[in-house]
Amino acid sequence: MASHRILCPVDFSAHSKVAIQYASCLAKSLNAKIYFLHVAEIVPAFEAGYCGAVPSVADLDSEEQELLQVKPSEPGLEYEHFSMVGHPAEVILEFAKAHDINLIVLGTHGRTGVLRLVMGSVAEMVVRRADCPVMTVKQPASVRACP
Repeated sequence: MASHRILCPVDFSAHSKVAIQYASCLAKSLNAKIYFLHVAEIVPAFEAGYCGAVPSVADLDSEEQELLQVKPSEPGLEYEHFSMVGHPAEVILEFAKAHDINLIVLGTHGRTGVLRLVMGSVAEMVVRRADCPVMTVKQPASVRACP
């Protein structure tokens, strides 16, 4: 089965950048379109254990501008940017269904132990619940140029 639509969620981390490289190589070899999706998670100020500021409209605008700088690592590929607000795993899964995505390529921070229990794992939820194949990229590493 050839993938024609690849979803690559981005959070601007090193893991995400490596996922972009993998998604680009796959898109090149499959002549696929890449959908870059950034999900801004709004954390309620009253949530237990939360001690930060709720993102402002300016923060969201800044993230959207950063998203527009995301490009495939291979030239000539078709791609689009999408910015949404919500719980990242839920938004990724809903987006994949709505856009008939064939493959999701996403970076994972590789959290383990208590931190994983507290923070949860977006990648794990996506892998468990996605209707399409999911490729996770755990560690930032150099990706060779596509053949």
